[in-house]
Amino acid sequence: MNEQIQHNEDVHGFKCKNCGNNLEYKPRTATLECPYCGNTQEIENVELADEQILYEGDFEISEKEDVLISYKCQTCGGISESLDDIISYNCPYCGKTNVKKEGSVKGIKPNAIVPFKVTKKEAKYGFVAFLKKKFFAPNLIKKMDILMKIAGIYIPCWTFDSQTSSNYDGKLGRRKTRTVGSGKNRRTQTYIQYFNVSGSYDKNFDELMVQACDEINNSEFLRVSNFETNNAIIYKKDYVAGYYCNHYEVDLKEAYEKARGEMRENIKADIVSSYRADVVSHLNVDTSISNIKYKYVLLPLYLGSYQFKKKNYRLVMNGINKNIAGKYPLSAWKITITSILSAGLIALIVFLIVKFTN
Repeated sequence: MNEQIQHNEDVHGFKCKNCGNNLEYKPRTATLECPYCGNTQEIENVELADEQILYEGDFEISEKEDVLISYKCQTCGGISESLDDIISYNCPYCGKTNVKKEGSVKGIKPNAIVPFKVTKKEAKYGFVAFLKKKFFAPNLIKKMDILMKIAGIYIPCWTFDSQTSSNYDGKLGRRKTRTVGSGKNRRTQTYIQYFNVSGSYDKNFDELMVQACDEINNSEFLRVSNFETNNAIIYKKDYVAGYYCNHYEVDLKEAYEKARGEMRENIKADIVSSYRADVVSHLNVDTSISNIKYKYVLLPLYLGSYQFKKKNYRLVMNGINKNIAGKYPLSAWKITITSILSAGLIALIVFLIVKFTN
């Protein structure tokens, strides 16, 4: 058993009744399993999580997490959390051991979780297959078993449901073409035809997500979605057994402000689209938002950290559907040859066009 998995087993103290070792959550099941003797323990009362009505007072809530301890990596700066005080800790983001304890964390407790469906073994095979499919990756990296450090981590996310009602007015435009001139001066001209608009527009939002972990950027997050948050279940610590866990860095108030801004942008885009407009001169939209509900949900990710030619790389995998994002090394000679061939092909096409049009 490799060092990373051994570390994960030490994160949470769910003890096996047979041998006394720590249990781990087993993906795709409602059970904890002992990796040593195979004994399983059922997770009781598995129920879908409900959204909570958002009250203004919720922004001021400050509960203390159950023995949640924060650690900061001195190499990459990544922040991660554990339910226990750990003597030896590997950073889930870069795999390094230069990690220091920061202290306990306060905040709202998660009320929902989307448990892992993908196993650690499946994640490793998935990362290797991802690299092998990348044409511009060096051939050497495709032959190496480089993903030595696989970490399963739950990242924080807020979801929002709401009803919106908007009134709007403004001036939009569509691009048109017309033929002008005559003879040799005959040509096609593009112009914009403007028109005034006004009206009302209602829209309901469901499971609008605001990612709340700074260590995972939005580009990575969007590329590996969907996380099936409609199927999130009531949070229980059992599902985190054997995995890392991150607390939110975007609090509820900030998350709601981001969600509200996204709602307004979506509404504005819908209005423009409904008129098949290409240009917006101005558009005033007055939106009221009601029946706001939210969940604080933990989402499953696998991180694959590896080193190639003394440079660190990281891949991210959705723990539900195996979608992968991340950076990988590029082969200089492959890029050079492709560029030369592309330039040659363009030159050949231009030559043929010139030859057959003269």
